[in-house]
Amino acid sequence: MPLGSQDWIARLRDPADRSATSDFAAAWLPELIAFLTRRRLTADDVLVQEAAGTAILDFLKAPDRFDPAKRSLEGYLRMAAEGDLRNAIQREVRRRNREVQFPVELDPAAGNESDDEPPRLDDFPELVAVRDALPEAERTVFEMIAAGVRATGPYAVVLGLDGLPPDEQAAAVKRAKERILKRFQRAARPREGP
Repeated sequence: MPLGSQDWIARLRDPADRSATSDFAAAWLPELIAFLTRRRLTADDVLVQEAAGTAILDFLKAPDRFDPAKRSLEGYLRMAAEGDLRNAIQREVRRRNREVQFPVELDPAAGNESDDEPPRLDDFPELVAVRDALPEAERTVFEMIAAGVRATGPYAVVLGLDGLPPDEQAAAVKRAKERILKRFQRAARPREGP
């Protein structure tokens, strides 16, 4: 078990203790990785490890921001790591959304013999209009779907459902995803008539 918060702070402030930072990281990194893995916000081990590492580095850069009167060191580091992981997930979703491509069949002007890149969402003004009309949480859900996020946890967090039991979360997330995708499907249908 890691040292108490006061012991760590004392070690980190002691200029003679040259191993304090590496000992701190070695003590806390596995615990934070295990915590984030249990939270199941993502199955991406790299994002989990980066978030845990970022929380530790941020703490080491400014340990005085930690207030033991507000929460334990463990609670502080867990909160920071979870926030870093959520931010990393959102960055990854935004990055992947910029790369989202749609099947050629959606583009009436594109032929199947084309050597060009497949069309992207931004190539379809009617789909862009649907995306832009979504409330922020639903737009984030759409971006997560487009990025291939499969775990229920991140969707539940974005939709504010993370306080529900897991089976209720799963059902509510599924309904929300289906509702959002139906809007895009309706917008993508060809118009009939002149």
